[in-house]
Amino acid sequence: MRIDFTAGDAPLNRSDDLLYTLFVPAHARQALPCFDQPDLKGRWSVTVEHPAAWRAVANGAELERRELGTRTRVRFARTKPLATYLVSLAVGKFQLETAQRDRRTMRMFHRETDGAKLARNREALFDLHAQSLAFMERYTGIKYQFGKFDFVLIPAFPFGGMEHADDIHYRAESLLLEESATQRQLLSRARPIAHETAHMWFGDLVTMKWFDDVWTKEVFANFMASKIADPLFPELNHELQFFLDHHGDAYAVERSAGTNAIRQPLENLGAAGSLYKPIIYEKSPVVMRQLEALLGEELFREGLRGYLRRYSFGNTTWDCRG
Repeated sequence: MRIDFTAGDAPLNRSDDLLYTLFVPAHARQALPCFDQPDLKGRWSVTVEHPAAWRAVANGAELERRELGTRTRVRFARTKPLATYLVSLAVGKFQLETAQRDRRTMRMFHRETDGAKLARNREALFDLHAQSLAFMERYTGIKYQFGKFDFVLIPAFPFGGMEHADDIHYRAESLLLEESATQRQLLSRARPIAHETAHMWFGDLVTMKWFDDVWTKEVFANFMASKIADPLFPELNHELQFFLDHHGDAYAVERSAGTNAIRQPLENLGAAGSLYKPIIYEKSPVVMRQLEALLGEELFREGLRGYLRRYSFGNTTWDCRG
C-alpha cells in the first residue's frame, strides 16, 4: 500500500539551511501518517534528498548515497524498534568530526564557525560520551544496542538534549563552552551528555507503555547521569548540590493540598508535554535515591538489570507489566 501525504512544518524545524525533527512527546503525527503511542514501536527506514553541499544524519546508518547534480539522495538503514517520538533526522550545512573511542567510531555534526572554540571542546565531548557509554554498559550488563553513535549540536535547540536513538541532538551553546568555563559549568555539560546517553537504555531500549509512566525513563536517566558525571568532579559538594537542585522545586509543588504521585495519569495525548515538570525531574530523583538506599546498591542494580533484560525493545509500566 502507498500513502501520499504532505508533511506539516511544525515538528520539522525548517530554516534556509537546516531541518531537524523534534517529535517528542507526540508530534510525529504532524509530519508522518502514524499513531503517537509509545507502545506502537516500528522499524523505520528513511530516505532524504537534499542540496549536495549539505549533510544528513538519521537514526539508521547511511547505506547509500547518490549524487543527482546539485542534489544528493541518502538512504539510511532500517532502525531497531523505536517509538515515534524517537525518530530523528537532521539535514543542513553541518561540519563533521569523527573520533575513535573504545573501538567505537563516534561522529559529531555541528555548525560551529569558531575554530578555537571547537578545538577547545572537541576531545572532551567525545570523551564524555565514551565514558557515559562505558559506565552504562558496565552498570546494566547490556552492550549498547543501537549500532552507530552520532550526536548533533544544533544552535538554539529548544531542549538541553533529546535522546534520539543513534542520533542524539543537543543545544550547541550548552556543550561548546568558553575557555573561562567554571567547574560547575563543566559539570552542567557532563550531566546532560550522561543523561541522554543513559536514555539509550532507559527510554529507547525499554520504553514506557503510555506517557503517564514517562518518569520511568526520565528518573533513571537523571539517576544514571549523577552516577556518571559527579565522580568526574570530586572537588564539588555533590550531596549539597543534589539537595539544592531537587528538593526546593519538588517541595514547591508538594506544598499544595496533598502530595503528588510521580506517576501522573494522562487522558489526553495532547497534554503529554505538561508532564515534563518538577514532579518528574525533581521529586522522582529524590524518591529513587531513597529506594536505592533502602535496598542497597547491589540489589537495586540487579533489579534494574533484570528489568532491562526482560523488556528490551519493548514497553512496560511502573509495575513492570509489558
